[in-house]
Parts: sequence; C-alpha cells; structure tokens
Amino acid sequence: KIQNSIRDHLSDEKKLNNYFIKYIYSHERINTFAEQRGHIPFLHKAPGCSPDIEEIIARQFNDKKIVPIHLRLRKLDIGYGGDHTYERDSDFLEWYDFLREAGLKYPQVQFVVLGRLQEKPLEILRLPNVTSLRLYGMGLGHELTLMLKSDLFIGTSSGFAAFANFSATPYFITKMNPGSCQAYAIPNGTEQLPFARPNQKLIYETESAELLMKLLESGLNLKNKEIVNSPRPLAPEINSDDLLKLHRNPFHPSRTTSRFYKDESYYQAETIYLLKPYLEKAREAITNHEYEKATNLVERLKKNFPYLNKEIARIFPAWSESKIVKS
Repeated sequence: KIQNSIRDHLSDEKKLNNYFIKYIYSHERINTFAEQRGHIPFLHKAPGCSPDIEEIIARQFNDKKIVPIHLRLRKLDIGYGGDHTYERDSDFLEWYDFLREAGLKYPQVQFVVLGRLQEKPLEILRLPNVTSLRLYGMGLGHELTLMLKSDLFIGTSSGFAAFANFSATPYFITKMNPGSCQAYAIPNGTEQLPFARPNQKLIYETESAELLMKLLESGLNLKNKEIVNSPRPLAPEINSDDLLKLHRNPFHPSRTTSRFYKDESYYQAETIYLLKPYLEKAREAITNHEYEKATNLVERLKKNFPYLNKEIARIFPAWSESKIVKS
C-alpha cells in the first residue's frame, strides 16, 4: 500500500511537490525568520575540505575569477534514470556557446562545473577555461566549500542553487519556474528571495548564450578583451549513429563514468548526439519556410564545431546555406 501511494505521488509532479512542501520542507518558516530577525544563518565550509580547496586555488586558479556553474544534463547518463525530469535539463548549445565565447573574451575567468561527472558533456570539460573538482578526485564537500570562496555562481534552480541561497556568494539562479517559487514560498516572478543580498538574483528568462554572458559580465563587472580565435584539431572518423544506438541501451557502461576513458571519437560522437535536436530544429524551420532561422542556427553550429562539419553534413544534408535557400 505504501509503494502504491508513493507511485501515485511520483506520477504527478505537482502532487509530489505539494507533498514535500507540506511535510518535508518549506521556505515559509525561513522567510518568516528572516523577516523577524533581519538575517538568516549561513552555511559553512567543510573543515576537512578547506585545505584541498586552498591549495587548488593557490596552484591552479591563481589570479583567476572563480565562477562555479551548474548546468543540468541528466539525459547524458541514461543509466541513472529520471527521464521524467529531462525537461529541467539545461540547453547544451547555449551553455557551450557562452563558455566558449567567455573563454575568448575573458581569459581571467575560471569556470568550475559542479555535480556528477556522468552528466557533464566531454565537449564542455575540454574547453580550456572549464574544469571540475571531481577530475582531481574531490567530491561534493569540496565543491560546496569552493562555492563559498568564489566570485560568482551561475546555475539552474537545483541543489547547488539551494546551497548558494544560504551564503554570501553572489549568484544568478536560472530556469526559475512556478514550482521553484512554490518551494521558496514566493510569488512567481519574484526577482529575489526575501533574505537575499542585492547581488543575488533569480532569473526566469529562458537560458541563452547572450543571457548567460550578460549575467557573467554584470556579476563580475567585466570589460571586453580582444577576441582571439583558436583553431580546433581535425576530427578522426566518427560514427554518431553507433552512439545513438548505445544510448537506447540503458545498461551500456558508456552511459556512466567509463565514457570518460574512451577515445577521441567517442567524445565527438557524444557532441553529435547533443547537437541532433538542434539539427532537427533547423530541419523543422526549413519545412516551415523559416530559412533565416535555419541558416542562423546552422551558422552557429558551424562556428562552434567546425571540426564536425563533415559528420553533421552527413546526417543533415541541408547543411550549407545554399542548400537551405534552395529548399
């Protein structure tokens, strides 16, 4: 009977949210505390993790602006399950576009992706301005400790955002929605939590590279530097169709940690897998005679992933601008 009751709740996300808000947690009491006391107690760094973080800041991130980020991409690790939450995933192309451009414009910024490596795109981890503490063998306690020593946090409304809420770290929480506001006990569209500092904001606007760049610049008060293009190596032969077949098998080991130890062709095939929805959007735009929209999307992919042009052209024949116009 208990299992059936739980299944009933899990089948309806709204019921599940209401259940947790009523019985498990609620920001309403926290908001009331802040209103009465004028403050809230902050979370503290993990004492056992502090020496490691101090060392990596001194040796790896010296003279850098440290910006932890949390982009949610649960669908990359299909073995973990949770397909009903995929709609909460971040937009891979927007985040990649933003991080790549930020690396060219603001080399003084070091981005640190937070969370499980299994749902972090290899393409993003290979950007020179992006790293993960988990690549150094560190864990959640180290990431949370780093957040308290960072210059800015940008991330989706999720677990790491909840930690940032109870800190003095400047932040922008993206992908806010009515469910998030319900949990926070605030009206939908509220720009800040009742106890937030002026530099701690909630963002409802759809994630885009332009929005993320604007948040970074305003959060760190950055000034543009000269943009320098960096060439990418030629890609080896890859077959994205094979990866798509593997993705349909939830028991395949490559859907979890072991994918980090595969060869160059695998991570590029993974990128093709992530880009496929955008190619479908371009194809749909052509069908609807929205040629400018299709061309802009294709140009954007070509700019970010020129080494994959051949493979993308194979699975999307209308890859060139001329073919799009003729279509």
